[in-house]
Formats: sequence, structure tokens, C-alpha cells
Amino acid sequence: MPRNFYIDKYEPTPDLIQKQQFEKAAQIILVSVNKITSNESLILKDSVLMIDLLADIFRIMAKSMGKNFKIDDTCIGCGKCERNCLKQNINYKDKKFSDKCILCTRCIHNCPVNAITYKGKKINQYKVINQIVL
Repeated sequence: MPRNFYIDKYEPTPDLIQKQQFEKAAQIILVSVNKITSNESLILKDSVLMIDLLADIFRIMAKSMGKNFKIDDTCIGCGKCERNCLKQNINYKDKKFSDKCILCTRCIHNCPVNAITYKGKKINQYKVINQIVL
């Protein structure tokens, strides 16, 4: 899937690659749906232990990195960031982030005025070029 986390040294996924990734994801979803509806099992190829280890490392990193998000003075007080935060990590009235961030960057990409910064820098918001409709 396209990279939604392109702060610091990471770059956004180019539009052409995004389109290819969406098309591939749509194919994988259709195959998976067909297997599920046919009572076939879906076998994960990745090691569950490795996935769990990486998830734990990411959780620790996210708490630390999430402290670098701030709401700047362009905030219009709509509260969209607070309502959409999966972890209730944002208090837009106090312009503060707590330590529960999971780095989904939903706050950045959904802010109507792009008022959320990372380390004091504005991040270009992700714009969907194609949507998967099932």
C-alpha cells in the first residue's frame, strides 16, 4: 500500500506506484474473499514471531516519535483530529498530543488546514488518487 508515513527522511509514494499498489491490493482482496467464501484457509507466509517482534519495536518507537507532533497556530479548532484519532491521543483545545500515538498519521492527512506539524515542519498531506470499492 502507499506510504502514509513520510515524515523525516521518508518520501511519499509516487502516483504511478500508488496506482499499481491499489490494483495489486484489489486483486489480493478478491482472491482472499473467494477463498473465505469457499471455506478455504488463508495461510500467512510471514513468521508470526517476527511480526510480533516488529510490532513491539514499532510501538515503542511510536510513543517516542509521537511526541514530536504539534498543532500549530493555523488550527481552526474543528476537532477533526481529536475525533478521528484511534487512540484518543489528541486534545486539540490544549493543542497537545499524549503518549499513546501509533503513528498512523491520520491526524496529519485529515486536517482541513494541515495544522499538524512534525518537529515543527508541515507535512504534505496524502491525497488518494484511487479508491478500492468492493
